[in-house]
Amino acid sequence: MRVKVRMVIVLTVLLILVGCGGEAERHDTGAESAVSVSVTVEKVKAEEVMSGYQAVGTVYAKVGSTLSSKVVGNVIAVHVREGDRVRSGELLVEIDSREADARVHQAEAGMVEAESALVEVESAILAARSGVDAAEADAWLAKSTYERFQELLKRKSVSRQEFEEVEARHKGAQAQVLRAKEMLASTTAKRAQVMARISQAEANLENAKLYQDYASIHAPINGIVTRKTVDVGQLATPGLSLITVEDSSNYRLEAAVDESQMQYVQLGRTVSVWIDALGREFEGKVGEIVPAADSLSRSFTVKIDLPAEPGLRSGLYGKAAFSTYERQVLTAPASALIEKGQLVGVFVVDSERRARFRLVKTGGQLGDRVEVLSGLKDGDEVVIDPGYEVREGVKLEFSQTTRLGPEPEPSKVAGRDAVPNLNVEREQL
Repeated sequence: MRVKVRMVIVLTVLLILVGCGGEAERHDTGAESAVSVSVTVEKVKAEEVMSGYQAVGTVYAKVGSTLSSKVVGNVIAVHVREGDRVRSGELLVEIDSREADARVHQAEAGMVEAESALVEVESAILAARSGVDAAEADAWLAKSTYERFQELLKRKSVSRQEFEEVEARHKGAQAQVLRAKEMLASTTAKRAQVMARISQAEANLENAKLYQDYASIHAPINGIVTRKTVDVGQLATPGLSLITVEDSSNYRLEAAVDESQMQYVQLGRTVSVWIDALGREFEGKVGEIVPAADSLSRSFTVKIDLPAEPGLRSGLYGKAAFSTYERQVLTAPASALIEKGQLVGVFVVDSERRARFRLVKTGGQLGDRVEVLSGLKDGDEVVIDPGYEVREGVKLEFSQTTRLGPEPEPSKVAGRDAVPNLNVEREQL
């Protein structure tokens, strides 16, 4: 009996407490409903925006040079370090050039020898020409004497023997002229040979000096040293990489674009590029399209020229967004979204100007706005930057009403290609 009495008393107390709590809750709700909160709202409106395709890639220098040795020798000096800026023609690496110096000296000696031979040949040619002149003079005199003796022989003023002696001298003088001319021709031919030797000696000297120049590695362009793989004392051999220099004023993003999206890629087209390491977005232009697709990834390499920026370096990761087509989307300002765990929602204004929390499904980021896939419809009004005082059912006063939706795109205002935001994930496009 006592147990039953105690149970009745406990149940009575619980019923009293519950009743009081319900009254308190109803009283609180009514109080909240009476309070008005001043907010800013926007009216949702569906508009056309450019959709896009996002491709990832790597930044590379548009102009770069890997310097290597063309001679075998020990490195005796390295004048730069990685990160140093260099100018075209600046000396970077020196290699032991004693072998090259010996070749130059040998070529120079050959040049001196050939020039000396030329002097000798020129003297011989002068002597041969003088011999020809003397022989021709003797021949002329012998001919004149021969002709006079012919007339004297006809008048029988000279003996036959005297005439024959004159005739022999005449024939000898003619033969001497032929020999002198042959000598001149021979020395002239030797001169041509000597000139050929001089040309060969000049070529040997030029090659030797060029080989000597190979011992000094100079910067081919203005740029920055991005790699140094040699130190003093190491043996340099032909083909061994020593220094890598890149033009730091010209970089490009080499992105892999899926073959199904190549219809939207055109040379000279403006592309929005996002570089993660810099946390910045750049405007680039498609400068080159590799015509062959990769057989494994089924993608094409698209090279996008980037503007000159101090922070750009080879190897940086980047993303490029290509405009594809227009589509109707419903967007909400990112500041209107409220995250509750894994759920996302907004406060919507109902017909009585009260706040109603509504769950929404979002898509990609569009600047300072977010695409709304479901949960809202065209014409809904949402609360921007809702504070802690905005709760379910609270009365709202509008301090400002603005139009929801992105501004007109540059493509529809200025007639240029629009660039989609890089934060739009590919699967949401």
